[in-house]
Amino acid sequence: MNSQPQHSSNNKTTVIIAIVLLVVLVGGWYFYKSGSSSQGSSALVSSSAGSYGTNQSNGAIGADVLSILQSVSSIRIDSNFFNDPSYQSLVDYSITVPPQSVGRVNPFAPVGSSGIVNSASAANSSGSTKPGH
Repeated sequence: MNSQPQHSSNNKTTVIIAIVLLVVLVGGWYFYKSGSSSQGSSALVSSSAGSYGTNQSNGAIGADVLSILQSVSSIRIDSNFFNDPSYQSLVDYSITVPPQSVGRVNPFAPVGSSGIVNSASAANSSGSTKPGH
């Protein structure tokens, strides 16, 4: 008789987990669908698709490019950020890689050869010999 209440609590736990997963999936789907129809992303998709998908004149395509260029040109970056003490306290831990040898000239040449192709031997091997020789 002790197994019956435990079985009932396992069923309740399973149902609660299933409901939570369903809510998360529905919420994620709603968020995905509402995010894909936002004005910013649809404007980018429609302008690039419209430029290549239809027969527009070069002037109309150029106008789109100029519009985008003007919006990018109007971006201003505050350079006072670089004077901030917290930025100045950052330390560069990068490691310089010493120069190393580059290997063989021709990695596909047979082992033991220099890998340098002589122009006369290349002409003979390519079948450009004169007839009768």
